Amino acid sequence: MKYFLYSLLIVLQVSCISESEDKTDKRTHDLEIELSSSSRSYDSLIKITTIIAKEKDSVIRLFDESLNKQKNIEKKLYQEKDSLIRLYNKSLSIDQTQNFKKIVYTDIIQDKYWKRGTYYVSKNKGEQLYNVRVSDLADKIRFHFMGINSTFKSDENPTATIYELDENKEIHVIDSFRLPFYEVDFASKDSPDIHLTAFMLRQTDNLIIQNDTLYYFKENADVSSEDSMYELINKRDYYSYKIGSKQKAERIKNKMKSNKLYFCRSTFRALINPQNTIIASTHNYNINFNYISDKNKILNELYKTESFTDFLDDLPKVDFNLSSFFGSIEEGVISEVNSDKEVFFGSMSWHKTDRKLYFDNSGFDYRCIWEADIDKNKVVKIVPEHEAIQPFFVDNKYIAYVESNKIMICESPDHID
Repeated sequence: MKYFLYSLLIVLQVSCISESEDKTDKRTHDLEIELSSSSRSYDSLIKITTIIAKEKDSVIRLFDESLNKQKNIEKKLYQEKDSLIRLYNKSLSIDQTQNFKKIVYTDIIQDKYWKRGTYYVSKNKGEQLYNVRVSDLADKIRFHFMGINSTFKSDENPTATIYELDENKEIHVIDSFRLPFYEVDFASKDSPDIHLTAFMLRQTDNLIIQNDTLYYFKENADVSSEDSMYELINKRDYYSYKIGSKQKAERIKNKMKSNKLYFCRSTFRALINPQNTIIASTHNYNINFNYISDKNKILNELYKTESFTDFLDDLPKVDFNLSSFFGSIEEGVISEVNSDKEVFFGSMSWHKTDRKLYFDNSGFDYRCIWEADIDKNKVVKIVPEHEAIQPFFVDNKYIAYVESNKIMICESPDHID
């Protein structure tokens, strides 16, 4: 009903604008005739010029007022569309949320943050885990993630391994490959423990789960800091793996585009919510939220644009200012934007049905995981450990994340048994 009313408002608004345009056109036409037929005396020209100036100012004022009204109505429509899609999807998932699949984890910590613990520890010495994903097929939960040996050697690049961890916690190697080298200012061979090193920055949109298939890519050439998204994608070979099959992955011709974006030149990342109504984007030092109407159009524009921020600035903004929650030093987490150790927002993961975003702030030596609730206008720290990065929404009960060489689970206090 609200959606209909908003639509009706737009129709009325357009109608009023059209009527106003007709009157303005007639007045302009009359003034043009009057100017053409007026005597050429100085006083008459001054008089008609003054009238035209007033009309011009009036039209500009009406135009600006109409444009602002249109923008407000458009924003309300975006909000209503987002709300209706979100409520519809939430209604479809109610049955699923009543019977959570239990995830058993150990070394449990219970304090004022979310209950959390260890699900899996790498058995490989010096291996750091990244990009955890979770699939749920045939009532079997499997974890998919990458491992990179943190021991750098001067004559070779690090090896990345893609894993599948089944419901019995048996590990299967899907693939492994060496990463082409790429240097950035804050990461070097002397600092392999820094979150989102040059290697992992390029893997932000890797490991894509669609239905019963895991898609991933391997880079086939060295990359440049000047590469666009299209150029970056063309330096990737894509593969598909049937989840749970433990069969060899197959190379595919299609270039899989994730709803996560990474722009190599500017370390820009963006993530569209499951309802395809909001895009969250970060350029390291803040996370912005904008409404979108056409996911595919947005993706195409973002992949080809030279300036992500300029493009997104033209989209309607969600009324949520994340930076307002970060302005002081609290519990060892430096969050002042102008600090000498700036907050650095890294990976993001949307809630499946709610307007909640999970993200890490990985200011180099200061890390933890947060939940941003747009509807309640609050940001809450859910995991305080500084090694905790890359949250992944599993369901209403669990968030998976990585902590050095471990896959971790944290549990929402709203659904603790």
